[in-house]
Amino acid sequence: MSCTDGPALPDFALTNSPGQLSTVDVRGATIIQATVNGTRGTAAARTADELLVASFPNARATAWALGDRPATFVVTGGEEDRECAEFIAALREDPDTAPEPYLERSRRSRAAVRLAEGVASGYSGINALDVERSLALDVLNRPLVATPTGDHLILT
Repeated sequence: MSCTDGPALPDFALTNSPGQLSTVDVRGATIIQATVNGTRGTAAARTADELLVASFPNARATAWALGDRPATFVVTGGEEDRECAEFIAALREDPDTAPEPYLERSRRSRAAVRLAEGVASGYSGINALDVERSLALDVLNRPLVATPTGDHLILT
């Protein structure tokens, strides 16, 4: 199953829409994702000793996995990606860091505003639930590890 950013394309089963993805049973499927910033940023960092892919849904798990080891954050997108990185960094200092300020700034980001405008316009590549799904905390209780395999990266 392949998904991509933007409008639905003939060769792709899905768009990069968390709301859309939540309506499809993908158990047992291999998903090939082609996004703009996240995929490129992850590929650019593929030579790291350890490469974790983070978002708000696995932010706490990522912070826990990092512990107090040195880490470099690669922010690959807009304000919401920076907010997530700052939240993870804050969690490493204080596991009880409140997420609300980071989430609220992300809800007001340019990307969130564009998504809302797209939903209002009937844009086919997005779903009304995308912002909230992207900001849902603790959906995953583990970090996503990117492992180079040939010329691909496998996330597990």
